[in-house]
Amino acid sequence: MNNELNNKIFNLVPLVTKKLEPKKLKEDPNVDLVGIPFLFNLGKVENIKRSRSDGYGNIIEAYKNGLGLDIQNYRKLSDIANQIIEFEPYASFATVNFIEEHLFEWIIETYKNNKAKNEPLNYLQDTFENDLKEYHFYFRVHALGINSKFKIGKVDFTFFSDDLLLDYSKKFKEQFPEKPEKEFELIFKDYISKPIAKVSSKGIQDKAKRNAQRQVNVAIDSLKCFLIKESINSSSKIMDAEYRFTDKFPNSFIYDTSSEKFDFNLQFERTDGIKPISLNKEKIEELFKSGLGEVSDFISNSPTNELSRLILNTISSIGTYSSTRNLHERVVKIISAYEILFIPLKKGKGRGLTIIKLNVLPKIIEVNELQMAIKLFVEFYDIRDKYLHNGLEKHIDIDDLFKVQKITIFLLQRLIRLNKELTNSLDLLKYFEIK
Repeated sequence: MNNELNNKIFNLVPLVTKKLEPKKLKEDPNVDLVGIPFLFNLGKVENIKRSRSDGYGNIIEAYKNGLGLDIQNYRKLSDIANQIIEFEPYASFATVNFIEEHLFEWIIETYKNNKAKNEPLNYLQDTFENDLKEYHFYFRVHALGINSKFKIGKVDFTFFSDDLLLDYSKKFKEQFPEKPEKEFELIFKDYISKPIAKVSSKGIQDKAKRNAQRQVNVAIDSLKCFLIKESINSSSKIMDAEYRFTDKFPNSFIYDTSSEKFDFNLQFERTDGIKPISLNKEKIEELFKSGLGEVSDFISNSPTNELSRLILNTISSIGTYSSTRNLHERVVKIISAYEILFIPLKKGKGRGLTIIKLNVLPKIIEVNELQMAIKLFVEFYDIRDKYLHNGLEKHIDIDDLFKVQKITIFLLQRLIRLNKELTNSLDLLKYFEIK
């Protein structure tokens, strides 16, 4: 495989083309333009890399000092990178963009020198090993208040204490005695008195960051699973990591009727809560005892099989619907979480309610509460169907919503325990006697 890939990369070298730098418009040095600063001539600038993106972070054409690959030939490089990313250690610790970038560098240097210093995959491996590091990421968490530190999965929910900041400040001064204290303060000023999700991750920086964010996402979603009361409280704002936090502002609108009289009205409304989630030490301990500890252990040590991935997706689904303020959309997402797990694709979605009533609920609900649970799901399926198919928004009872979300947590816990014995979706369907 290595020889085949090396040959494919070598074959890209003759495809390098030259691209002239865009001509600069002549400027009249005597013209003083207000708003445009004077530009200094810094002389010839070397190692200029120009690239064109598809708008989603993917390079489709690149040139370095006028040498590069056009769209057609850069696509060939992308295809090679897509093959390489499937193999370890790149699959776990690198990105396609990293592979493309460094293979492109090798291609250009080989073209310029008219010879290769080493094989491209060896060059890529050396570059990868040089950039491979263990990182510690600190992400701010919004709409959350804590007074003690705790851990979910591999993520520490913490904050920068005064003693810790003082220690960091001393290290900064020792290592950079010539730099002003303001540079240190600039790094940490937006993190003081803020809850932080701290996680370690190994890889090249971009891949390590993505892996770290993935761990933070599942940890926060796991926490959301057990904040059922908060999720149905209209005044609560559900916390999240800053990079995926959505803050909805109050909105206003004007309306009138078909009356000939002036009856315009201005109305304000807020569709999101304003009260952050508060978690003191006692509340955190209560959450862990109620099942968060079991979920935390699972995401720390979950086996790599199909069922464990389905469970992680379920955690993500619960986290997503817990943050969904439109309750009809939330009902849609709750039912979708069940159907993804239990409705075989070849059977279609029409059997969803029947399977949940006859196969799923009896396995996770006590006999004395089974009829109540079945009645709830019959009602919620009706709410879901009327909303999706007829645009009707039937009344949703908050107490019933709480119970359905609680039942879903029972399901999640049962899945985690089953994963000690079962490994895939077929095993799961067999356990619930779904044919």
